[in-house]
Amino acid sequence: MGFVVEGVPLGKGMLPVAELIAKVSTRCQSAILEQWTPPELSIQKTIQKENEWAIESINYLKNKL
Repeated sequence: MGFVVEGVPLGKGMLPVAELIAKVSTRCQSAILEQWTPPELSIQKTIQKENEWAIESINYLKNKL
């Protein structure tokens, strides 16, 4: 049995975002969004994807707060 762990923008994976926010929002005022972006064929394309995912993830999170 094998599996692949690969990142996706926030809201597109299996993380229960609303539940997580509800649990931590009473105890903290800040959070760190950490991404696990799979590499592209070039470093430039990987960086571009990381930037796009960061923007998409932050926008998703803003709508949840």
